Amino acid sequence: MHEASRAPIFRKYLSHADSRQRFPIVSLVWGRDPATPVHDHLVWALIGVPRGAEIAQRYRVAAGGEVVEAGARKRLVAGAVDAVSPRVGDIHRAGNAAGNAFGDRTSISIHVYGGSIGAPGRSVYPGSAGRKQFVSGCPNDVLPNIWNVSKESPIS
Repeated sequence: MHEASRAPIFRKYLSHADSRQRFPIVSLVWGRDPATPVHDHLVWALIGVPRGAEIAQRYRVAAGGEVVEAGARKRLVAGAVDAVSPRVGDIHRAGNAAGNAFGDRTSISIHVYGGSIGAPGRSVYPGSAGRKQFVSGCPNDVLPNIWNVSKESPIS
């Protein structure tokens, strides 16, 4: 793995998206110690961990409007899968925090979503400040064409 990916940040890479914005697949590469802010998805998601580990903590909006932890923290190790959705709870925080997952090395998680997560309307929950809407995105401008074998076996 390139040394830049070992930085104390996380990066998202869009690995798949179809023309109808169904089932986007996003790879998250977790450097040392990062974690997302508390956020929602508004669609279902399956999260799998092929390498390392990820910590997931669910939250809920309490009657007074404050965001509180909902249940115990989960430690997803390689091979584990978790689900979030508006039905089972889709407000959470995830990370590779030191002392919790593998804070001293890179982890990778794969997220499959039931719809576009790049659409407006998602929210982050910055402490007691309520909620703040945002639009998420991925840095890659093009999708990899892993099926392009034209250079390997040209049609004659």
